[in-house]
Amino acid sequence: MISRRLASDLARSFPGSAYIPRGKQSLDSLAKKCYSKGFSRLCIVQESHGNPSAFAFFGTAGEKLERLGEFNAKVIKTRSSFAKNREKFNALSFSVSSDGAKTFMQETLAENSAGAQLEMREYAGHLSFFCRGSEIGPVFSVARKAETT
Repeated sequence: MISRRLASDLARSFPGSAYIPRGKQSLDSLAKKCYSKGFSRLCIVQESHGNPSAFAFFGTAGEKLERLGEFNAKVIKTRSSFAKNREKFNALSFSVSSDGAKTFMQETLAENSAGAQLEMREYAGHLSFFCRGSEIGPVFSVARKAETT
């Protein structure tokens, strides 16, 4: 449940994205779905014991997926725990200082947009989304970059 909520929150937070429930779909099926909808990137929220544990990132090349990387992460709060501002955003800007957070942002391939209402900020070792200065979530920490094969 938390994994689906987080995936839905992220789809509302990253401009130009959509939440697609995977269910039992294969990666090939997801690649075809992304291609048909015109998406060039895919993020899969992986779970362990019912909780989100990692983000796997893929680029699409036609109807094929290319693995870009994976990050182990710990979800601190989902957006619903803030009980406000559940709208979808058109632009996102970043305010991050540590190299780890900057690398995370670059490798998720999110676009930087000056003057956006939505901002992703780093504080106390966590990454969170803010709207018009108020924290709206989701909040998570990037534990480490996982090795890709």
